[in-house]
Amino acid sequence: MCLWWAWLSGLRRLALAVLLVFAGALVEVNAPSIWSGWGLVTVAMGVALLVLPPLQAGLAVLAGSLLALPFQAASKSVFLTVALAGIIVRPPLVAVSGLFARRAGRLAGLVLLGGLSGLATLSVAIVYYGENGIHASMAVYDVATLLLVYAAYRSAQQGTSQLLLAAALIAVYLLSTYAFSGPAAPLSVIGLLALLAGAWRERLRPHVSAAAAILLLAGLALSWESIVLNAKVLSYPLDPRSYSSDRWSYPGACPGSGSFVLRGVHDPGRLRVLEPCVTVTGRIAEIPYIADDGDYCIDLETGGAPLSQGNKVLLQGRLHAEIVPRDWGLLERAGGTLCRGDVVRVTGPLVVDTDHGQWVEVHPVVGLELVERGEGPCVSVGHG
Repeated sequence: MCLWWAWLSGLRRLALAVLLVFAGALVEVNAPSIWSGWGLVTVAMGVALLVLPPLQAGLAVLAGSLLALPFQAASKSVFLTVALAGIIVRPPLVAVSGLFARRAGRLAGLVLLGGLSGLATLSVAIVYYGENGIHASMAVYDVATLLLVYAAYRSAQQGTSQLLLAAALIAVYLLSTYAFSGPAAPLSVIGLLALLAGAWRERLRPHVSAAAAILLLAGLALSWESIVLNAKVLSYPLDPRSYSSDRWSYPGACPGSGSFVLRGVHDPGRLRVLEPCVTVTGRIAEIPYIADDGDYCIDLETGGAPLSQGNKVLLQGRLHAEIVPRDWGLLERAGGTLCRGDVVRVTGPLVVDTDHGQWVEVHPVVGLELVERGEGPCVSVGHG
């Protein structure tokens, strides 16, 4: 038994699990990521299942989630419905999966936890959102994340250095899969599998550890831009401004919109600001539509903004943009209507929508210019 495992005993294991769940819940958002599910929350649940008895694991998830709730509410970083649903649903799932792991093994318990978590997430989302809750189906990727947690757990039992390396690989994996993707994700997976191979074959251990370290550094270098963008989105509740009335005020906001960049936006807590003001030109790829909250929505084919996995997978590589009802007057320059095929220039804050697959959008649009009229069909603001 290695030194770190001997130290990590009794109350220390419980405290570590509670702290990790707290950290995961603190940076939680409203919908799971495409490739990493609920991300750090999932990792924390997996660790609790692996290092604690079933009942203690469930209690650790409950305690960590409750500790994070005041911060989530004060920063408006996640819908309270989402936070409360996690508090209610996750602890029993971890406890049940832990009981199953006692009979079928830890790996089987983690797989069951991932499956139950995905099913519970989708069920709650459909009950609350209706068909719009389908984005929560991405929680199925919790299974993949938990398999990586198991690989890290097995390799970490070989020593403190292996633990630190495995933890770093997991962290880089999450930071390169949340919204913006990069080569660090597959490189981290390969590194964790290499460490797992070293756990099984002792003679391979020095070689695979060196290879995993190289993969870690290569991933950081090759994916630095996407990691920085993801960190910017996830670190919102860590910013002291998020706990004040100035939480959505940014210097450099678009002219005429004031410093409050999300004015007129329905439920601004679902959005994370990447840039307070951008101008992007693109062609409207689909028929415009008016959302349930009254926003006039378009999807643009453009190369003028960074695109996340959500844009590439859910929006076919397009940039989303929304004109809130208070700014419908912007459409007057286009005759009150926009059409599929129109080339437009839009100005507004660039944000990540954490409630819809973490795609990037311009929301709210505060400046609109029709560059070229397309063939249609067209949608006016008078048609819902």
